[in-house]
Amino acid sequence: MSGEIIDLSARQMAKAARESGHVRHHMPMAIEQIVDAYVRLKDGRALLDLRAHRQRLIVDLNKLRSNSNWNVSLALGKMTEDLAIIDAGIARWIAQGDIGAIVRALPASPWS
Repeated sequence: MSGEIIDLSARQMAKAARESGHVRHHMPMAIEQIVDAYVRLKDGRALLDLRAHRQRLIVDLNKLRSNSNWNVSLALGKMTEDLAIIDAGIARWIAQGDIGAIVRALPASPWS
């Protein structure tokens, strides 16, 4: 019963916000805003670190899925979506053309 009340209230608030014009039709996800900020700041290292973090989360979620009865499909879908956004941001950062910054942001070679 209380879940229905909360859900109804959330729907009513969302409807009121849309009708008042305070909500855009497409609200950017947090990851989009973070990636956009890193691209504007030309912080390729942060973009690469963010990508590596999402990749580690995907590995961990796949391990959890194979070792338990947990349904992690929504989380895996979200991480895959995040990776696509991050990859697009990395492409925009590279397109800015600061080759020195790109080379400095790359991880150190294990052979150096």
